[in-house]
Amino acid sequence: MNILLMTCRANSEAEDRELPGQMPLGLGYIAACVERHTPHSVTILDIPHVDASLELIAERIEKQQVRIVGFTTYVSSYLFLAHTTRELKKRFPHLLIVAGGPLASTLPEILLEWGSVDVVVQGPGELAFLQIVQNLEHNIPNPSLVTGSLPVTIDDLPAPNWQSLGWSTYRYLPPWHGFPIVTSRGCPYKCNYCTKVTGNIYHRRSVPQIIEEIKRAVVAFDLKSFMVQDELLFASVKHLKKFCDALIQSGLEVTWSAASRIDLLDTASIELLKKSGCRAIGVGIESGSQQMLDRMNKNLSLEKSAKNLRHLRQLDIKIMPYVIVGYPGETLETLQETEAFLIDNNIYSAMTYAFPFPGTVLWNIAIERNMISSPVEYLSRQRFSVSSMHYNFTNLADAQFLDAVEGMKKRVLRNYIHSMITKELDWLHTEWQSFGIHIFGAGYLGKGLHDLLREDPRLKPRVKSFLDEDPHRIGGMHGDVPVVALNQAMISDQDVYFIANNYYADLMRSKLHDKNPHAHVVSLG
Repeated sequence: MNILLMTCRANSEAEDRELPGQMPLGLGYIAACVERHTPHSVTILDIPHVDASLELIAERIEKQQVRIVGFTTYVSSYLFLAHTTRELKKRFPHLLIVAGGPLASTLPEILLEWGSVDVVVQGPGELAFLQIVQNLEHNIPNPSLVTGSLPVTIDDLPAPNWQSLGWSTYRYLPPWHGFPIVTSRGCPYKCNYCTKVTGNIYHRRSVPQIIEEIKRAVVAFDLKSFMVQDELLFASVKHLKKFCDALIQSGLEVTWSAASRIDLLDTASIELLKKSGCRAIGVGIESGSQQMLDRMNKNLSLEKSAKNLRHLRQLDIKIMPYVIVGYPGETLETLQETEAFLIDNNIYSAMTYAFPFPGTVLWNIAIERNMISSPVEYLSRQRFSVSSMHYNFTNLADAQFLDAVEGMKKRVLRNYIHSMITKELDWLHTEWQSFGIHIFGAGYLGKGLHDLLREDPRLKPRVKSFLDEDPHRIGGMHGDVPVVALNQAMISDQDVYFIANNYYADLMRSKLHDKNPHAHVVSLG
């Protein structure tokens, strides 16, 4: 029996292009689980990544004589999923169609209403999908709604087949270059804005198994870095220290990054992070207002956050803070508190707007306020990007709120950039007036640097290009400055190159120097 697992497109092409090109790890784990316990063949089709059309999907199903298809679903893929499953059901009436992932887990009834999805899986998909396959194999009817669970020991879950996932085709910056490693599932915290497919129970893999997986990946793919893609990096300092110690003892020469709650760290663990090769960490600051943190049920102390941020900076571990603006109760005063906290701690954030995802307290608030007329209306929208405001939960007028946030973002970013390149700006005005300026990284930080430099009439004509490795960015423009592929760029030793990326500044520097060892490189990270 042949099985095809697929990702989904977003409702809009524009949002599809903006989404990070990450490997579909969840499908990789499901495929590995099925192939370990059955003789059946599983293939994975990452639809946005390979730009697969409906005709290509249908051709694949017919050619491979696929019996089961599984989709991983998000709220942003509702329209695509509805259309695609209906069309597939018309063409292949006996095809068993299964849907899992965040949308299926939080609004399963919506998917079942169509009649084109046979089984919806809520929660973790590995064991649930395996059971669906085995039921079909033995002619046992599958229920329309299945609740997934994890094994008691998640070490029992096999690792994905990285080659079949096409790891090499996802290998570009920023910031998804690091090989993805999953060390745990779930999160014990109950923040009001967060939706969690795996629930509040925290499951962690054993440290020896994690290290062995990293070793295999390093050998197979000649890796220099990896990224821990957990919902929460190690819920206990004790377990974090075990991992760092084991990584140090392994002798692997790799750097890594992850995301964690800032308050789970302490001085000793931060020093161990550095020693083990951790170069960047994403932390959920969310707000610089203690009042707003309490409203979010974040259970976080700003005082401890500031202390740990200082120590991370002292050890040159790059910080990527996540900040949410516009949560219910947000005011101009609380926004000012957030701005002050970010500036005082010399960090910046692209910031996201509060967005009501199904299954969250914030979703319930939006329903109570009649901000969402129906789940179908919500799911049919074209845009779900949290970088824009779609719902205003504050008591401020839309224009006033947007002006306040955009002004804050600009001031925070410029404070950070100035703190990083004050000496370089003086130097540019004297030593490099006749040469070009190039910005490696066409993301939020790079565009902020571009805007700042081009406000100076002396430097404006010197900004020549962005360099990038993200195929979604290459060929684009910011203002009148083009985004050029790094591998096609001529790196001159008479120009200056700014690295605008916090996660992989060291790696990006080495890439520039590989092309020209004499290139003058300045890092903002």
